Amino acid sequence: MDGAMNDYSKAIDLDERSADAHWGLALTLVAQGHPGGAIAHLKRVIEVAPDATLADIAQAKLDDLAADSNP
Repeated sequence: MDGAMNDYSKAIDLDERSADAHWGLALTLVAQGHPGGAIAHLKRVIEVAPDATLADIAQAKLDDLAADSNP
Protein backbone atom coordinates (compact mmCIF):
# COMPACT_ATOMS: atom_id res chain seq x y z
CA MET A 1 0.00 0.00 0.00
CA ASP A 2 2.81 2.41 0.79
CA GLY A 3 4.27 1.83 -2.66
CA ALA A 4 0.93 2.55 -4.29
CA MET A 5 0.53 5.75 -2.30
CA ASN A 6 4.01 6.83 -3.29
CA ASP A 7 3.42 6.06 -6.97
CA TYR A 8 0.07 7.88 -7.09
CA SER A 9 1.54 10.86 -5.26
CA LYS A 10 4.39 11.04 -7.78
CA ALA A 11 1.91 10.85 -10.65
CA ILE A 12 -0.05 13.73 -9.13
CA ASP A 13 3.16 15.72 -8.74
CA LEU A 14 3.83 15.21 -12.45
CA ASP A 15 0.25 15.97 -13.53
CA GLU A 16 -2.00 17.58 -10.93
CA ARG A 17 -4.95 17.10 -13.28
CA SER A 18 -4.62 13.31 -13.48
CA ALA A 19 -8.03 12.06 -12.49
CA ASP A 20 -6.76 8.47 -12.53
CA ALA A 21 -3.95 9.25 -10.08
CA HIS A 22 -6.32 11.07 -7.71
CA TRP A 23 -8.75 8.15 -7.96
CA GLY A 24 -6.04 5.61 -7.22
CA LEU A 25 -4.73 7.57 -4.26
CA ALA A 26 -8.26 8.00 -2.90
CA LEU A 27 -8.92 4.26 -3.06
CA THR A 28 -5.58 3.52 -1.43
CA LEU A 29 -6.35 5.94 1.39
CA VAL A 30 -9.76 4.35 1.95
CA ALA A 31 -8.20 0.89 1.99
CA GLN A 32 -5.74 2.07 4.64
CA GLY A 33 -8.56 3.41 6.80
CA HIS A 34 -8.14 7.10 5.96
CA PRO A 35 -11.45 8.05 4.31
CA GLY A 36 -11.02 11.68 5.33
CA GLY A 37 -7.85 11.92 3.30
CA ALA A 38 -9.59 10.32 0.33
CA ILE A 39 -12.34 12.94 0.14
CA ALA A 40 -10.13 15.71 -1.26
CA HIS A 41 -8.84 13.40 -3.99
CA LEU A 42 -12.34 12.21 -4.90
CA LYS A 43 -13.45 15.83 -5.16
CA ARG A 44 -10.43 16.54 -7.35
CA VAL A 45 -11.44 13.70 -9.71
CA ILE A 46 -14.81 15.37 -10.15
CA GLU A 47 -13.19 18.77 -10.63
CA VAL A 48 -10.65 17.75 -13.27
CA ALA A 49 -12.88 15.35 -15.22
CA PRO A 50 -16.48 16.42 -14.61
CA ASP A 51 -17.84 14.78 -17.76
CA ALA A 52 -16.02 11.48 -17.35
CA THR A 53 -17.62 8.32 -16.06
CA LEU A 54 -14.92 8.32 -13.37
CA ALA A 55 -16.44 11.51 -11.95
CA ASP A 56 -19.76 9.72 -11.49
CA ILE A 57 -18.00 6.83 -9.78
CA ALA A 58 -16.06 9.26 -7.54
CA GLN A 59 -19.32 10.99 -6.57
CA ALA A 60 -20.84 7.62 -5.66
CA LYS A 61 -17.79 6.84 -3.51
CA LEU A 62 -18.12 10.24 -1.80
CA ASP A 63 -21.79 9.47 -1.10
CA ASP A 64 -20.81 6.08 0.34
CA LEU A 65 -18.19 7.66 2.59
CA ALA A 66 -20.70 10.25 3.79
CA ALA A 67 -23.25 7.52 4.53
CA ASP A 68 -20.63 5.50 6.43
CA SER A 69 -19.75 8.49 8.60
CA ASN A 70 -23.43 9.21 9.38
CA PRO A 71 -25.03 5.84 10.19
